[in-house]
Amino acid sequence: MFDLYLIFYFHYCNTGPKLASYVRVDRISYALGVFTRSLACFTELHCLFYPEGVKVIPQNIYDLLTPVALAHLIIGDGQALHHGLNICTNNFSNQDVVRLMNVLMIRYRLEYTIFKKNRDQKNGIHDLYKT
Repeated sequence: MFDLYLIFYFHYCNTGPKLASYVRVDRISYALGVFTRSLACFTELHCLFYPEGVKVIPQNIYDLLTPVALAHLIIGDGQALHHGLNICTNNFSNQDVVRLMNVLMIRYRLEYTIFKKNRDQKNGIHDLYKT
């Protein structure tokens, strides 16, 4: 993340990255966050991914999900498993997850399946799993 900050965010941030820690499932986790300036280019992206304040997979994700963007998706929301790769798609609608899965299959020829996590069936928590 710090390398990414030096290459990209350095020009768009007023301050350096901040380290945060939090307890999750009886374990301490760490995150490195950055705060960008308010710029029109970021507002445009925010409107694509958060229309009406709810996070979605935009209709034009095929065009947006470049190889570099896919790498950042995996780094930020992926989990390496001994038998595959998991992309956490928590709180996206089923339709959004299918849209993302179709792009991974068509554009990148990656085979994924959708599975629901047992821990929170009520909220429809699900992930993409590379088979």
